[in-house]
Amino acid sequence: MRISLLLFIYFLLIPAHLMAEETIHMPEDPGDNPQNLPADAEYLSELNMWITSEKASQSDVISEESVTRRHSDIALNDPYTYRQWPLDTYSFEEAFPYEKEASNTVTVAVIDSGVSAVHPDLKGKVRSDGYNFIDDNTNTRDTNGHGTRVAGVIAANSGNGIGVTGYTGNYDIDILPIKIMDKEGKGTSSDIIRAVNFALENNADILHLSLGSDTYSRAEERTMELAADQGAIVIASAGNEGNSSRMYPASHDSVFSVGSLNDNLTHSDFSNYNSSVDFAAPGEYIFTTDPGGTYSYQSGTSFSAPLFTSIAAMVASIDPDLSMEEVEDIMKEAAVDLGTPGKDVYYGYGTVFPAVAVREALFERFSEAMTVEEDKTWTVTFNQPVAPSSLEGNVYVTDQKGNKERISISYADEFIRVAPPFFGYERNRSYTLYVEDDIRTESGETINTAVQQEFVIR
Repeated sequence: MRISLLLFIYFLLIPAHLMAEETIHMPEDPGDNPQNLPADAEYLSELNMWITSEKASQSDVISEESVTRRHSDIALNDPYTYRQWPLDTYSFEEAFPYEKEASNTVTVAVIDSGVSAVHPDLKGKVRSDGYNFIDDNTNTRDTNGHGTRVAGVIAANSGNGIGVTGYTGNYDIDILPIKIMDKEGKGTSSDIIRAVNFALENNADILHLSLGSDTYSRAEERTMELAADQGAIVIASAGNEGNSSRMYPASHDSVFSVGSLNDNLTHSDFSNYNSSVDFAAPGEYIFTTDPGGTYSYQSGTSFSAPLFTSIAAMVASIDPDLSMEEVEDIMKEAAVDLGTPGKDVYYGYGTVFPAVAVREALFERFSEAMTVEEDKTWTVTFNQPVAPSSLEGNVYVTDQKGNKERISISYADEFIRVAPPFFGYERNRSYTLYVEDDIRTESGETINTAVQQEFVIR
């Protein structure tokens, strides 16, 4: 059923003390019309929502300051963050505050050349129970530098006043170092298999492999399938040959293959392209940690892959029970399609902005995306009055990157009215309305379910 563009959608949210489960309650039939809805309100069973043409009156206007960008509690005082262009381009600071919602430590197994645990920016981040399959001992010191650079992208300490910030901010992420590459950066597929099994035995949540070859191995593929079946998220670099060749393990079906983008968010010339590429992430001039306590710029899919791993780690920290397939679904929903419509050989499903992915894991989807006009005003209704002060920062609209739009909010009784930006939304762009779960009623109770509604401007 098409919905008139002049109508407003009403959400009904129930405070925690009135519900047994953390779900959105909607009336089962029109006879359950919520109190205070206008007389012309119509219940759409297909969409499980009420619509009405009546506007809420404006009162207790919340200024635009209430919906400006929400910053992390992290003081990004690391002196080299200005060299980390993906921090701004991908709005990582929009994702960092949600570490308060994270419920577990995520262990990322960096299967590489080892990791320097004594680097000042990696102290406390590198587990001591890794393994060295080159020398068959527990010494995982990095003799090449590649593994330390990869680990720094993911988990360098944030806000410590040293060097760079890891792209997981202050989320509780640690690194399990597994060394299978020698000082020349060479290893074997048999050691990859041994490393994956070791990582699973040591409860790694994410297996990261910025390495590979063009030789297919059935034994390696089965190992990756086993890892995914056991709930691990497996991520690998697509390769730097700049052609359509397939690299393994990235091209195995149970592995996320990540290509590279430049700072214009276009395909890097060196990045492999083929039907196995799943997503693309920044991979040029990535400033990161080096052995010996130094830093350097690095380029390649070896560094786009850990950017993607950082986003996956934040998502997994929010919900530790997500399967590989569920993480893939979240990433697809959060991805911005950069190439031809749908999955393509250069960008896969597109590039993922971290705040969008984290919110996708946190917020329940109210209904499928809707197509509306650029001056669309949303009206949200609650079953009892809420405290206007609690709306600040908890009701907002974001663009495709997860950045908050400068909207305005007005409040009247149980209604809030979300007006568009002054010049309206941009046509043919996707936006999302969010209602966070810490809005309070006048009695002090908090809403116990966070919801989102995606919409596209026609």
